[in-house]
Amino acid sequence: MKVPPTKAEFSHLIGVTVLKYLEDIQEPGMGTWYFEIDDNGVAYRQMVYQDDDSCITSNRRHDHYHFMLAEHPLDAQEPFYKEISQAEFEELWHEQLQLGMEDWHRTQSLFPVGTRVEGCIEAFFPQGTLINLLEPRGCRYNGHIRSEICNPC
Repeated sequence: MKVPPTKAEFSHLIGVTVLKYLEDIQEPGMGTWYFEIDDNGVAYRQMVYQDDDSCITSNRRHDHYHFMLAEHPLDAQEPFYKEISQAEFEELWHEQLQLGMEDWHRTQSLFPVGTRVEGCIEAFFPQGTLINLLEPRGCRYNGHIRSEICNPC
């Protein structure tokens, strides 16, 4: 009698990625770590809520840590990981997104859809590449307005 495939095996067969959400409380002073991983343990999103209530997220550059996303597959079976619900993870992620919303709207206004942009690659992640868009500054050049780069990478 053939054994039915596991959820992970089935999702792989039909081309669907099953995501898991993990919480990890490190040593004292290391904060609480949250991960969104696929069935191979590859992290797609990550947050670290530090003991001083600050938070580092994988989608925003941090002054000291740059971008933070696990570079190796995580084993969700390790005893220090606690599986949490997607809703718990999304609530924490949404809180952090709201804190950056003013910057996001400013960036959208600087670079409307269809605008030619230049930038520097900041990080390669499994779900895509993060690029630092260089802020345009209008100036006159031979009678035409031309964009200059203000923030070199």
